[in-house]
Amino acid sequence: VRVALVEAALLLQVAIALIMHRVPVCAGYCSKWYEACRNVSVCTDDFVNGFVQNTTTSRYDCPANHTCRTFEQWYGSAKAMCDRQWGTSFFYTEDSNCFTMGFTGHNPNACVRSNATSNHNHLGNCQVFNAAA
Repeated sequence: VRVALVEAALLLQVAIALIMHRVPVCAGYCSKWYEACRNVSVCTDDFVNGFVQNTTTSRYDCPANHTCRTFEQWYGSAKAMCDRQWGTSFFYTEDSNCFTMGFTGHNPNACVRSNATSNHNHLGNCQVFNAAA
C-alpha cells in the first residue's frame, strides 16, 4: 500500500512539474525535504526525465540496469536536490518570494507559480508567510 501511495504521489508531482519551469522553492522547505528523505533510495535523480514509461501498465519504472542510490548519494545537498529532482521545474532559493508547502494564512504558491511560469523577472508581488517553513 505504501508503494502505491508513493507511486501516486510521484505521478502527481511529475504532472505538476511538467507544467512548471524554474519555480523558486524556499530553502527552508528544501532543507527539511532533503533531511526527511536523505536515506531513501531511488533509481534516478531526475523524477521528470529519469523514469521509463511502461506502456503496458501505464506506470513509470526505473530504467534498465539502474543503480539505486540514496538522496544523499544522488544530490549531496538540499540545494542540489531542489535544483535537479524535478528537471527544470524548480530551483532552490533563499529569497522570500518562493514556493513552499509550509505556510500559514494566505496560500502564496499560485502567485509564485504564475510569476515564474510567465517569465517575470521578479516575484515582488507575492507575499510568502512563514517562508522558512
